[in-house]
Amino acid sequence: MTISMAENQQRWWRFALVGLSGTLVDVLVLSMLKMLGWATILANIVSYSVGIINNFWWNRRWTFASNNPDWLPQFLRFGAISLSALVINTLIVAVTEAPLNDLWQSHGYVLAKGVATMVGFAWNFSLNRIWTFNLEHEVVA
Repeated sequence: MTISMAENQQRWWRFALVGLSGTLVDVLVLSMLKMLGWATILANIVSYSVGIINNFWWNRRWTFASNNPDWLPQFLRFGAISLSALVINTLIVAVTEAPLNDLWQSHGYVLAKGVATMVGFAWNFSLNRIWTFNLEHEVVA
């Protein structure tokens, strides 16, 4: 099944809005965990995981409007993509936090998270569009 460019653009914007909500959840959880004294890398892994769950639910329901009753394989595909993005995200945060601390005293992790999020967005949309929520995988009632 082929989708129109307009439909793909609509999905891109919805994916972006869902990603924004997941990022807000992620950054809020990250900030709370940092305030509790957690190490940045561990806090990032936990906060990112909470964002993954948020994003799967909204992307399945709204962005791609999946009607596939067998949600578990989708979640596993989404999770695999998200975990690969987590590795990329964490590496970017780990490598860029210290240099970015010079720009924003002791808050370089927030700037690092912004850079990591932009890279992760492109990765996630492309792979989820093609693999997780590909309409060819859908069961039509």
